[in-house]
Order: sequence, then C-alpha cells, then structure tokens
Amino acid sequence: MESIAEIDAQDRPFLGEAVMTLHNVVPQDNDTVIVRGEVNWPTPLRVSVHIIARTVN
Repeated sequence: MESIAEIDAQDRPFLGEAVMTLHNVVPQDNDTVIVRGEVNWPTPLRVSVHIIARTVN
C-alpha cells in the first residue's frame, strides 16, 4: 500500500490543496520499488511517498 502527501518545512505530512496521484508501484528483485506519480499543481511542491509492505513467505 502506498500514499502521497504534501509535507511542510519540518517534513510533516499535511492535507494540501494539490491533487496528487500514484499511478504505478512496481517492486523490484533488488529490494527497491519504482513509483510513478503525478502532482497537479502549477509550482513545485514538497511531497513524501509512504510505502507499507509486508513480506510474503
């Protein structure tokens, strides 16, 4: 599961006005994840992506 949020100057997530979407989240074999997303806002924003994963045995 993943989420995206705007963050303030202290790196705390908050509910801003921008529409943000995560389109693809692709786990890789080397314990990394590729994420493709979009932030619909006319100027640069500080955002954070959170990924919650579980190990499947």
